[in-house]
Amino acid sequence: MIIKALAMKCRWQIQKFQPYADKIICFIDEPILSAFGSSTYVSVKRTDVVDHLTEVVAAVHADNALAGVHCCGNTEWSILIDAGVDIVNFDAFQYGETIAMYPAGIKSLFARGGCLAWGVVPTSPAIREQSVASLITQLEKVMDHLASKGIDKQLIAEQAIITPSCGTGSMEPADAERVFDRFWRSPSARNAPGSGLGLSIVAQTIKSHGGWVKAGHSAEGGAEFIIRLPGQATPPGEEEDEDESTVLLPKIKS
Repeated sequence: MIIKALAMKCRWQIQKFQPYADKIICFIDEPILSAFGSSTYVSVKRTDVVDHLTEVVAAVHADNALAGVHCCGNTEWSILIDAGVDIVNFDAFQYGETIAMYPAGIKSLFARGGCLAWGVVPTSPAIREQSVASLITQLEKVMDHLASKGIDKQLIAEQAIITPSCGTGSMEPADAERVFDRFWRSPSARNAPGSGLGLSIVAQTIKSHGGWVKAGHSAEGGAEFIIRLPGQATPPGEEEDEDESTVLLPKIKS
């Protein structure tokens, strides 16, 4: 029942977003898969995990969307690949080298047009000590490690997405807002090489469609991003009342 409810929710979200994009990516957040194989979950079979994920992924594909899975930690990455996901999102800052333990699975993922989403930008206090240059170095290191397993480095780069390692739920609201500022640097990182990190492109894209995005804490825990898009484009400098022509998208929580 839970799996079918999740599958239905995925399809509902995809259908809500489809008017705003040619192709939708629906991400499934898997917060406990990193515990698979531990003594706590010793009775959980791999086939059951793959089957349950496959059912949700199939629902995403039924609406012509791409299915991505984000796992908060290290896990057996081949499980996600066997479940048919299109995008495997993992913490490449802390666990970047673990993906290379599954070269056969990665080759299969790439062969069907799938991607690895490298979460190389840490969403922890570690970000204060990072710069663009240091994160590029980290990304190059883990990509080279995967390439050493017999996968073409150019293919790895072509089928890569760069993302944060996880959500920003532990950040103060003011800091969460700053992630939208282009070239914002934390005080401890301002003398480091690089140009700064941010989600300004997200804010600019939404603004270009006449909407806005806000970041903050969710009452249920984690980060909360609220996106508002009008039903019709709003001319620059004009406010649009929130009436029936306005589409208030669901709150996105990490």
